[in-house]
Amino acid sequence: MSKANFDQVRRQFMVEAVDHFNYYLRHLNEKEKSLLHAVACLENYDPVTAGVISEAEALKRAGLIIQHNNQLRPFSTGFQNFLQSLPPISRVDIRQTPSIAQNLAYPADEGDYDGQVWDLIISLEKRLRILIKQILEAEWHDSPWEEQIQKRYPDLYEGWVNNKQKDSQTFRNYERADTIIFDYSYLDELGRIIEGEWNIFRSVFEFRLNQGKQNKQIIHQKIEEIARVRNPLAHGRTVPDTELRRAHVSCDDLNNHLDKWERRNRSQANGE
Repeated sequence: MSKANFDQVRRQFMVEAVDHFNYYLRHLNEKEKSLLHAVACLENYDPVTAGVISEAEALKRAGLIIQHNNQLRPFSTGFQNFLQSLPPISRVDIRQTPSIAQNLAYPADEGDYDGQVWDLIISLEKRLRILIKQILEAEWHDSPWEEQIQKRYPDLYEGWVNNKQKDSQTFRNYERADTIIFDYSYLDELGRIIEGEWNIFRSVFEFRLNQGKQNKQIIHQKIEEIARVRNPLAHGRTVPDTELRRAHVSCDDLNNHLDKWERRNRSQANGE
């Protein structure tokens, strides 16, 4: 992908991702917000010295910060840039209110683990919708990306349009935000597009270096593992714990590769 195309994708992603990032922050208490901002802005930040070790562990379990080269950092470059753009957040006592970090933690033997995996799946699904749209828009710049999708995947497109029309009718009395056609897609359908346009997406999911065919099989398997539990969870049915954990790991793997792709392209765009 050229530098101009990548910059376009990155700008569009950040515009659409800000709402998701603000959602995270709205569900954190003030001490957790302060910790996130410090991790994003300071090198060698030590939560032990700062007295926020329990908050750091909660944010790590929630996937909002990760350990990289023995340092804490936000889960993605885009989230880090967003946090760095905010004014400093002063340290205050923790409010006695639930936080997203507590809600998204993944305990081994207790808690609403199926609900937590469901949140992970929906978050990944939304992230892929945005990213796929932006990458295709940049690659198919000679013609509208949605027309290309309609031509290449007519059965998927027809289903999405029908679902969009049903939503428009059901919620016709409400003011609603603009949507893209991918908002009516499911994870396995997004996987079909990724595999169908593999020449475009192979660099995003490079699980094994220069092993394009194997990587395509890996992405198929991981999406299948996630999709297998998605609908049962959506309808409140019980899913075996082993399947939940397999889906959890696959979600983490895909998010990690999206992060790596973003960092790699940023470095290339900056000539590093």
